[in-house]
Amino acid sequence: MFAKAIEGNKFKTWLLRLVGFIMMFLGFTTIFRPLVAIGNIIPLIGSMISMGTGIISFALSLPITLVIISLAWFAYRPLLSISLIAIGLGIYFFIEVEVKRKVN
Repeated sequence: MFAKAIEGNKFKTWLLRLVGFIMMFLGFTTIFRPLVAIGNIIPLIGSMISMGTGIISFALSLPITLVIISLAWFAYRPLLSISLIAIGLGIYFFIEVEVKRKVN
């Protein structure tokens, strides 16, 4: 009975993490929506901006979600927490370096 309850809690926890990621992604997408509206004046430009803002929203949501999950785990699983923080920051710095490289 306890094992079944633990499995149910694990599923619920991962489901809530996924919902949190999706909500963060939708939040960033909504923040960038005015850029898409401005770009929709020219149809092709609007679709390209929409795709670009979707990629940017995903790229921002993933590391932030990993850092938030790892901060919540820090007291119980510090090694896993530190590794998730490292992965999240690694993704962030990789994106930052790539953007700077493409601008120059």
